[in-house]
Amino acid sequence: MMFLVSVETFAQTPRALGQSDAVQLGLTQNATLKIAKLEEAKAAQRIAEAKGARLPEIGSAVGYSRYLQVMKFLFPAITLDMNSGQFVTEAGKFNVLNAGLRNVWSAGVNAQVSLFSPVVKNGIQQAEAARQLAGVQTETARQQLTAEIRKAYLGAVLAEEVATIRRQALDRAGASLGEARQLFRVGLATEADTLQAWVAGENLRPALEKAGAEAQAAHLVLRFLTGLPLDGPLALTDRLAETAPTALPDFQTAYDEALGHRPDLKGQALHGELARLQREGTAALRKPQLALTGAWQLTPQSNDFNFSRYFWPQQSFIGLTLNVPVYSGGRLNARVQQAEAARAQADQQTLQARRQVAVEVQNALVAAQDAHRRLGVQAGTIAAAERSLALVQS
Repeated sequence: MMFLVSVETFAQTPRALGQSDAVQLGLTQNATLKIAKLEEAKAAQRIAEAKGARLPEIGSAVGYSRYLQVMKFLFPAITLDMNSGQFVTEAGKFNVLNAGLRNVWSAGVNAQVSLFSPVVKNGIQQAEAARQLAGVQTETARQQLTAEIRKAYLGAVLAEEVATIRRQALDRAGASLGEARQLFRVGLATEADTLQAWVAGENLRPALEKAGAEAQAAHLVLRFLTGLPLDGPLALTDRLAETAPTALPDFQTAYDEALGHRPDLKGQALHGELARLQREGTAALRKPQLALTGAWQLTPQSNDFNFSRYFWPQQSFIGLTLNVPVYSGGRLNARVQQAEAARAQADQQTLQARRQVAVEVQNALVAAQDAHRRLGVQAGTIAAAERSLALVQS
């Protein structure tokens, strides 16, 4: 089964892929970036939701109730005194009257609009800050994905080059084995020499197999990051090329440039701004809120369902509602303190992020300097080897 799958895989036409093509595919198809963009879209809708609190809120309701027992009113019994001609009450006697009818219908429309609410204003500001933060997070994801794809592409190319070098070494070992056997046939080498050449070649096979496995793993990572099918073969079109090393900037220049191009630092600053707004929003809950309210209601009643004989009483009103917080059991104060702690936490995270950038820049400069030194040493070694080969061939 493994043999058939392997044959089918290699029978597929490899997809040609350059480094720039891989980056564009990833920016279009990668699921992580799509999730970040969807989060940004959600943040934009939260702004619309927060602004909607300024608009009138209108609702309607329709209901029906059947009273099995109607509320009663008790009135003192009143009679006319024929001698005096006046109405008098009879002690201990009452008249019982129904306070309503059995079928009660209701229909109404109510409306409310905020006239003054610091909470609504702060909610809009928080939503806008959250949208900016989501945009920064999307840009951070885009930059991280681009860097990961470039790194994966270079890693895959390097793994292919290593596999090629291992294969060439095995081919050279095979040629050496053929030469040793030829010398053995003419008596210029011993059997031990041929065995030694064969062992040297076989010792190279595990390294070649490992290099091939590493190349396959690197291709798999690249396909995952770019959103390509995980089982399709790739043909990487960009290759490693020798270029002149560029001059490295000093630490302060590199650090300032990193601070200007790192969206995650902007995100940390927005976290601090959002924490400040959340604290102000919590404090705004202590302030009065004023709203304009109104309603229209229709409440007919009857003991039957002959709607033609119904009386349709209507009522409507408009007014103001002032909500003044007085005491909340200390909950608001606790929430304010939590928001203040979150703001201080965001400030500390920003400082820590800047320190981390400084460490990353310093490490990158050290690694680049070391790479330049190793390139210089290897260039001298290659030149000496080429000179030696030329002398041997001459």
